[in-house]
Amino acid sequence: MNASITQTTTDTVESTYSMTGGLTITTSCPEPEDPTDNAIGYWIFVVDTNESTATAIAPIGVCRYDDGYWNVSPTCPFAACIDDQCRECSEWTDEV
Repeated sequence: MNASITQTTTDTVESTYSMTGGLTITTSCPEPEDPTDNAIGYWIFVVDTNESTATAIAPIGVCRYDDGYWNVSPTCPFAACIDDQCRECSEWTDEV
């Protein structure tokens, strides 16, 4: 990841793992633009330690609609999403 996306993702994870105990989050996705879309996926960012002794779950996520999106995770970190469904990503790696 490039430096900007790394820092944003690090900040999100650090603010999440500094919490202990349970957390209940209530969220909803907006109505889809196409009323025939009846499948909605809500994706969250989860980080586990190698030993699975700790997990950080970001309190925000992204709603995805349409075939090919609702059941497929975004291809970039949320900080690199260009659109609200994370269908497009900005340049987020240092690779050319």
